[in-house]
Amino acid sequence: MKSEQKHKGKTYKDFGCTSIGASDIAALTIRAGAEVKSLNFGTDGCYYAYIVTEPAEIGAHYTRVASFNSPWIKIYDDEGKTFDKYVDGTQTINIYRAGNVAAIIEFCKYAISD
Repeated sequence: MKSEQKHKGKTYKDFGCTSIGASDIAALTIRAGAEVKSLNFGTDGCYYAYIVTEPAEIGAHYTRVASFNSPWIKIYDDEGKTFDKYVDGTQTINIYRAGNVAAIIEFCKYAISD
């Protein structure tokens, strides 16, 4: 279930946007807990993500592409680690993508099932 169906009030745009890396192959690598996944983009370049740390509406044009049961996440680009964040109390981290380069990293204090 998408976050916009659970929360009203704040939206992802109320949170800061930060660099999560750059790539010549249009992909970053995510590590969260024991899981490792590729985050694929529509074009090579620099990527930024909204970092959502409270309940918020996620735009309908975003699609959840990954979920992790972990309170921390690390992201690596072509050169090395570019993003590292831990949020105490987090049960699930969701990654959303839209368009060629848009991303959201959502830290949830509740478990989400598909």
